Amino acid sequence: MGNNLKMSNEVYALRREVMNHLYEAKNTLRANGIQMPRVDVRVTDNKGHDALGMGRLNGNIIWISLSSLKTWKAHLRDVVYHELVHAVTGFEHDDNCRLMCPCVNIKPLDKAEADTLLLKYFKK
Repeated sequence: MGNNLKMSNEVYALRREVMNHLYEAKNTLRANGIQMPRVDVRVTDNKGHDALGMGRLNGNIIWISLSSLKTWKAHLRDVVYHELVHAVTGFEHDDNCRLMCPCVNIKPLDKAEADTLLLKYFKK
C-alpha cells in the first residue's frame, strides 16, 4: 500500500479529513444502535500501487493514499467508508454495490446513499 507518511502538519491535516469521515460513519452507526470500534488511520504515499486505500480485513486499521486525499478528494467519503467496511466487518468487494465495488464510481456517492450502504454491511 506504499509507505506510511511521517506525521507533519500537512499529514496531520490530511489525516484529519479522513477522521472527519470516520466520525460521520460512527455517528450514523450509533444513531442506528451500532457501536463502531476504534479504527487506526494511516496516510500513505503512492509508491508502487494505484490503490486509493486499503483496510485490513477485521483488523480495524485503514490506509488512505495521497491520491485519495488530493486527486480523488471528491470521492474521499466513498474510499473511507469502503475501507471501513473491510477493516471492521471483514466483507470483501462486491461488484454489484456502489460502495464495495473495487473501482471508483464516476460520480461520488452522496452522504445519504453512502450511509445507507454502510449500514447494510454493518447490519449483516
